[in-house]
Amino acid sequence: MHSEDLKTEVLAWLRYLRKCEIVCTEVGRYSADVWGMTATRLIEVETKVSIADLRADFRKEKHSLYNRYAADPKTAGGCIPNAFYFCFPTELVDKAQEFLKTIELPVVRKYGIIAVGDTRHLLGRNAAAVVKAGRIHNEVPQDWVRETGLLRMASELCGVREAMKRHRQDLLSGLEHLTATMKDLYSHQKLQAVPELEEEPWKSPSPQPPLSSP
Repeated sequence: MHSEDLKTEVLAWLRYLRKCEIVCTEVGRYSADVWGMTATRLIEVETKVSIADLRADFRKEKHSLYNRYAADPKTAGGCIPNAFYFCFPTELVDKAQEFLKTIELPVVRKYGIIAVGDTRHLLGRNAAAVVKAGRIHNEVPQDWVRETGLLRMASELCGVREAMKRHRQDLLSGLEHLTATMKDLYSHQKLQAVPELEEEPWKSPSPQPPLSSP
């Protein structure tokens, strides 16, 4: 499963199941994979497709800062979420839980886990919180945080529309090329199946013997 598949499922989960009015990706001071926001809470989700990817995430300064600011979030200037989740494909959840137990940062004990299973089902219904996140802090998102989320969401909407336009143009171009190719192939096969007949040289009819008189 690709990380983009996880992000898509998480966006839908935050929007439809958690009722977040702002959802976006690759956003914020620490480049969160996914944000979901309401008037009273900010939820951050990091998507991981391997345990190695999870280990690498803890080499970032972000988790140490979250741990430091959890006790006094006002000093962080509103840059840390109220709740934090890691998201994995279902088959990685058990290994991920075992690894997270080895992390000594107290804030990690409040991290939740989202599992994404078969993505052939209704969008947003493939993701589930198998470990509910605890509250890191109770401060509401500041105005600049909401504005950051709104601007990012608008930018992503423009990007999606542009990608759809390019995809549609590529499809139409491909369809025109396929139609022309099929016409050429049909004409060629028709000529092969019904070759033109060659005309034989004209011959005068053989003279007939005269009829014998009775």
